[in-house]
Amino acid sequence: MMRWRRRPVVACVLRIILLCAAGLSSARRRSNVLLVIIDNLRPALRVYGDTFAKTPHMDSLAEDFRTTVYAKAYSQISWCAPSRNSFLTGRRPARTESYGFRDHFREVGPGWTTLPGYFKEQGYTVRSYGKVFHPSLPPNFDYPQSWTHVPFFQEKPTCPNGTMTCAYDRTDKKMDVDTNVTDVFLKDLEMDMSRNASHPFFAALGYQSPRLPWSYPSDIVQRYPPTTDVPIANFTTAEGLSDFEWFRPTEINMYTDIENVSHSAPLSVTKQQLGRLAYYAAVSHVDDQIGRVLSALKELELAKNTVLCVVSDHGQSLGEKNLWSMMGLLDQNSQVPMLIRRAELGEAPFPERAQHHLTPVELIDLFPTLVSLAGIPSPPSSWNLPGRDLAGTFDLSSTPAAFSQITRCSNCALAYRNVSTPTGISECDWDADTDGRRYFVPCCMTPKDDFEYMGVSVRVDDWRYTKYCRWYRNRVDFTKCVTEELFDHRTDDSKYFEAESERTDVSANASYRETKDRLAKMLTLVF
Repeated sequence: MMRWRRRPVVACVLRIILLCAAGLSSARRRSNVLLVIIDNLRPALRVYGDTFAKTPHMDSLAEDFRTTVYAKAYSQISWCAPSRNSFLTGRRPARTESYGFRDHFREVGPGWTTLPGYFKEQGYTVRSYGKVFHPSLPPNFDYPQSWTHVPFFQEKPTCPNGTMTCAYDRTDKKMDVDTNVTDVFLKDLEMDMSRNASHPFFAALGYQSPRLPWSYPSDIVQRYPPTTDVPIANFTTAEGLSDFEWFRPTEINMYTDIENVSHSAPLSVTKQQLGRLAYYAAVSHVDDQIGRVLSALKELELAKNTVLCVVSDHGQSLGEKNLWSMMGLLDQNSQVPMLIRRAELGEAPFPERAQHHLTPVELIDLFPTLVSLAGIPSPPSSWNLPGRDLAGTFDLSSTPAAFSQITRCSNCALAYRNVSTPTGISECDWDADTDGRRYFVPCCMTPKDDFEYMGVSVRVDDWRYTKYCRWYRNRVDFTKCVTEELFDHRTDDSKYFEAESERTDVSANASYRETKDRLAKMLTLVF
């Protein structure tokens, strides 16, 4: 009798052990996630058609059979602080109310869960290295709400003598903050994250290159042709742009070697070549860091169970249409590279080669997509996150549109920094002398109640449509729009990126009235 009584007990214990083992096995099927955010990187990669770029490591990632290349990924606002507030919360700037450098999402969503914070809630070890959130926006890089460890960050130094470009020796650890980010991450990866399989990790690496000033290790320029052979933009004047799309170049006029840019006066050819060479050298430096990360994942046998996403916060103008910054609504400002490599966990078969998704996607799509690829539950529907789960788009199913916005103000003293130029006058006075203050400036430090205009834009496969409208009570007033732009992308040579594709505004062409009406309606439904 005792023996028969024990058998059900033993069976029950065995059943519990098996269930626990199954649960542990299921937990281990959750993938690690590594999110790499590169500051100010437009799609300057060969896979996007940029043959001048020297980025072998990101190009290799783009060719991996587990990778999807998103040919048309767009930032929701082409400015680093508000863009990161947007996609790291999965919410548009209209919800975060972060449009410049005064506000952050915690002021309107103190209880919101961010993308890294959601992984933290799911039991992940969550770490931040470099510039992930913008410094102080939100405070403390949102630690401890979003991270399990204190974020590692070093501010990128300015160039000597306040110039826009400079080279430095690789041994200069003060200048080479991106190498320092990689060093610290790889140390933690080897010492902790790779050995703690019961707790998967979510790590974010934020590289500050190639944001201004464009600094880079001096030996990298050997990979590129001489400065005199560096190609510049084909169209370097602001012709064809509205007075709202083109804005005063306050961001670059503060550098000691630049103070001569106005609406009618582009940089000299030589300075354009120097600037472009420095930008691409900085991009190659980041590519070197990504190469180190890829090698470490492989050596530590983490590549197969780690989702890897490489993305930028916004684009960058390099002289096209006499623009040298971001903060606009053209493709050159808002389009970013996005490469996502899946882990090899799960039952879905892989294609034989990398997939290329050719229709528009948004940075806010990262939140649901990385959650899905990691194998953890979707965020609650009550959060009303507008992003789309792109994990199912490896079959190239289409997504309809990408939306972006940007501010415009005329109050120069508040709009940007108004620092002194090299000759000792303020930027605002410089603007008055050169352009008569005719043109607007992005509202960097302006209180959001005092914005004057908001530009809103929608990018679909064949078109970009933009409106600049009055800003009233923290909303876009579509009854008081002052200008519109329509750019035809049907004849683009590249399916990936053409910095100069939006050169001719065709909004005045009556034959496109139906297209404008359709896209204008889309804007009113989102903003």
